[in-house]
Amino acid sequence: YIILMMKNILFISHEGSRTGAPLVLLSLLKAMAASFTPPIKVNVLFLGDGPIIEDFKHYAKVFLYDDSSGMRRLLPYSKRLKYNRFMFRRWAKRQHFDLIYANTIASLAEAIELKTCIHVPIWLHIHEGYRTCLSRGITKDMIEQCDRFISVSSLCTKALIEFGVNGNI
Repeated sequence: YIILMMKNILFISHEGSRTGAPLVLLSLLKAMAASFTPPIKVNVLFLGDGPIIEDFKHYAKVFLYDDSSGMRRLLPYSKRLKYNRFMFRRWAKRQHFDLIYANTIASLAEAIELKTCIHVPIWLHIHEGYRTCLSRGITKDMIEQCDRFISVSSLCTKALIEFGVNGNI
């Protein structure tokens, strides 16, 4: 029901690979496209490249931080990434998003950075256990930046509980 009130959502995926989390996100976007009238405005930011990004373009406006098209290909990687992030943030501030949906913990740090710019809630879709979260540098403070959680298993729910989450799962 909550998602029905949201008209403009920014999804963040760590990559566009043919693996679990990106495929789950693609399935979610397909279901949303088929279910909501009028359609929800959907944008997907990919932090890394991958073979299924083209599939997402049927259901969403797609952005890639590592975009090397046009003159950007002449920039060194680190400068290109910095430039693309700057340009995306500038664009995002004007979009009036209702929600940032981080598709894995691998996209959480970027979601938090964007939240400081556009001041909207973060929903974290967690696919990882506690040890994986720790090994990827996830902290309790980062988890506390999230407003809601979608857990794919009891192992993931247990990870959230270990980080001190006791509601909104």
